[in-house]
Amino acid sequence: MLENLMHQSGLTKFETAKTNRTWTSVDEVADLIVPSDLQIAFEDNKKTSNTWL
Repeated sequence: MLENLMHQSGLTKFETAKTNRTWTSVDEVADLIVPSDLQIAFEDNKKTSNTWL
């Protein structure tokens, strides 16, 4: 805001996302963390696991 790089409405969206936790909702995806249920499915089917991982 100090350098006019973000409009007030953008800052409001940013603060809302941090409050309702959507700001971090895709962190596991970005960190390439495989969900436990998918990991179990991969363990049951090694051919699929090799394709995806």
